[in-house]
Amino acid sequence: MPYVPINTDAYTAAYAGAVAGMAVGSWITSASIANYDLVTKIAGAFAEEFDIVWNNAVTLNGLEFKAITSVCQNEFMNRQPGALANPDFQVPATWFIPASACAALVLQSDAYFASEGIIPPDMCCQAFKTITDTFGTVRNNYEPTDFHTADIVRVNPTADVSMTGVDAPAAGEKFRVVLQSISAANELTLTNLDGGSLAANQLSLPQSLPIVLGPGESIELQYDTILTKWVPFANTGQVHDMVSAWYRAELNNGDKAANFNLIFKDAQKQRVRLTGSPITGTMTFPGVGNYLLKVVQDGTGGRLLTLAVTGGVVKKPGGTLVFTSTANATDLVSLYYDGTDAYASIVPNYS
Repeated sequence: MPYVPINTDAYTAAYAGAVAGMAVGSWITSASIANYDLVTKIAGAFAEEFDIVWNNAVTLNGLEFKAITSVCQNEFMNRQPGALANPDFQVPATWFIPASACAALVLQSDAYFASEGIIPPDMCCQAFKTITDTFGTVRNNYEPTDFHTADIVRVNPTADVSMTGVDAPAAGEKFRVVLQSISAANELTLTNLDGGSLAANQLSLPQSLPIVLGPGESIELQYDTILTKWVPFANTGQVHDMVSAWYRAELNNGDKAANFNLIFKDAQKQRVRLTGSPITGTMTFPGVGNYLLKVVQDGTGGRLLTLAVTGGVVKKPGGTLVFTSTANATDLVSLYYDGTDAYASIVPNYS
């Protein structure tokens, strides 16, 4: 009959430690399924006996969970490896003395923490702490309330603003944090080594270029104690002014039979297929840059497209853009947006 743990956390921690200890302690002598099967059975027997000795259903705190795993790992790692096929190793009672010793050491650690007035954190798998911060002006030396105890900061810029730095962590404070934008429409720009913040609070960004977080985008920052700067660990934002870049895919904007909008904030490389005529495509851009538009005629061909730009003018060589009218033809429109106007040129009739 399967064993039902008294404390699943204690059983799991002891099992993990036993497996890890045998893995690095030369217990496994061949890469065979039979060897691995015996290791898991021995670990199960040890974990069962440990759980019986522990005999406490109270949820483990972080110290207990990590200590059990580490102590049990060392128990097996430093024990002279035995014959895996020894059936006694699969009997929980065989492990009463070492399991008791491991449990006693962990409990003594608990007593030491109590004598020092230290309360260990809850078990390691506790939920992340999340805070929300709304602002509409530049953020220097950023430190919202509860920042240094938070794992995730949900930032809500009410305007397009920049962040020049983040308050550096002190000893015992978190050295990694996620900034997640929850704004519906506004951008947060993180700037590189910006003097708006103290030197120790500044951001050291790839290629010294700003990173922009749009709605729903996030960045994980880690504090580098050698650089004494925050550096990106991972991000979904856009690196601006980049020398070169690659893209996972072009955005297929689908068939267009009537006037439509092209939002290049969604993707820098886009495709449309014309199925109606005449129609206008009105473009909006997230900032100065180069953009590409692939225009495909449907099976009928002869579709007429006019490009426009929000708040500006589309400027063309000689004043016109001539699209190929042949059925199923493909043209490539190159666009340079200078912040006001879009400069467009066309390479026609790819085949």
